[in-house]
Amino acid sequence: MAITANTVTHVGNQTADATPWEVHAYSADLSNCEVLKAAAAGVTHYLKAITIVTGSNITVTVGSDEATNAVVTAHLGPVPFGSAGGTVTLDFSDRPIQCTAAKALTVDASGGGATYIYAQGYSI
Repeated sequence: MAITANTVTHVGNQTADATPWEVHAYSADLSNCEVLKAAAAGVTHYLKAITIVTGSNITVTVGSDEATNAVVTAHLGPVPFGSAGGTVTLDFSDRPIQCTAAKALTVDASGGGATYIYAQGYSI
């Protein structure tokens, strides 16, 4: 059995020139990758907190960019949910996750199923 580790860059506190944001998203099927926070030229997104709620037996991956209906650079996951689904809340407020510059914050799942995501962060 092998383990897959994701490279995560944590940064210090939010700076004064940052633009805060929140995303409340629902999808009946995350398996084709969804954009949580759109890309913008010269802008980097920082993820401070995320909550994932699903009633499905899926895995969920959060990262930057998408290609061929999948996350390109994984920052979290795949996060496994059992046969009854569940809720995962992660808080990185003290040291947010730095996403890939000028790329969208994306989420993908291993299969279909109703899923709610709350994400909070800022962009510079």
